[in-house]
Amino acid sequence: MGSLQALEAIKVLTGVGEPLSGTLLLYDALSQTIQKMKFYRDTQQPTVAKLADSYEVSCELAQPTINASELYKLWQTGSMQLIDVRTDLEYKNNHLKGAIHIPLAVVEDRIKEIEVAKTVYVICQSGIRSKKAVIVLEKILPQSKIIQVTGGMNAIHTHVTTS
Repeated sequence: MGSLQALEAIKVLTGVGEPLSGTLLLYDALSQTIQKMKFYRDTQQPTVAKLADSYEVSCELAQPTINASELYKLWQTGSMQLIDVRTDLEYKNNHLKGAIHIPLAVVEDRIKEIEVAKTVYVICQSGIRSKKAVIVLEKILPQSKIIQVTGGMNAIHTHVTTS
């Protein structure tokens, strides 16, 4: 594909041959086939005169997060709702006192155990499963404030004595 793109650039720069301007070249590597699709300029759209210096785009979803230090301060008040989405064995070996244990695999089934009126903090071992749990919970409980604990229990150990 890179060679085809380079060839198109050479055609435009040298004026030799006919570039695929207005044509989309589709390559299917599985069947080794190439298709050409024509498309036309929309005259209703403004012409681009200059490119921007940067086109930074993030594919991450903006999820509210809290770090271990901030969580520790809240945890000391004793008035928070913390959902631990780790496995049974992980939770048994080590967890924060007062955390509600709902493994990621059964979050949807045990949704009624979560108090929707309170802010929900979600923790796992490193932050990956809690991020997944937050996505699930936000779909099921769109009215609730759900916050992921970044770094999970790995980050907590420097701030909190667990049991």
